[in-house]
Amino acid sequence: VVGLYISGHPLDQYKFEIEKLCNTTCKQLKEPEALINRGRISVGGIVTSASHRTSKNGKPFGILTIEDYEDSYEIFMFSDKYLKFKQYMENGWFLYLTGNIKPRWKRENEFEFNVEDIQLLSDVREKMVHGVELQLYLSDLNDSLINEIASITEEHKGNCNLKVRVFHDYEGEPLHVDLLSRHTKVNPDDAFIKRLNSLDEIRYSIVTA
Repeated sequence: VVGLYISGHPLDQYKFEIEKLCNTTCKQLKEPEALINRGRISVGGIVTSASHRTSKNGKPFGILTIEDYEDSYEIFMFSDKYLKFKQYMENGWFLYLTGNIKPRWKRENEFEFNVEDIQLLSDVREKMVHGVELQLYLSDLNDSLINEIASITEEHKGNCNLKVRVFHDYEGEPLHVDLLSRHTKVNPDDAFIKRLNSLDEIRYSIVTA
């Protein structure tokens, strides 16, 4: 009724996927010319509208609208693409879409987002995340921080590689050393990410396929 989410956005449960695994927003898709050189496009959102229709010549097509934190974007799907992805066109579903920017059909001077694949947003973390890299400065490294990292990794064991990158400024020159754990693998679930975010000394990045 009021046009906004009072108790939090539905996408909050997929904030990690939106921030770490998507490189584009719905708002940016509305200016596709600026995305031509980006290569692979990935965007996540909630389905706010989905309609299944039939053209004048009897061919089925669909119109899918997805919404993220910034805006919404409407996607038309025809022929084989509609048949391939129509099962994802359900209101309230959380989707992860990938593709590229290409000229519109019969309009070479206009561009659009060409969807090549759709997955459930709930599945992409397990499929795409292959490792976690912890980043910290040597000056922040102490027994307390080491014990905290050990505690986090022990409580969140999984199948993802763990890498630590330690930075140090030596005589004005930035240096770093990479340390790969051979025995410890982690599960980057929400609880693991929350504990990492609570440590001011550590930043992290995600290693994808």
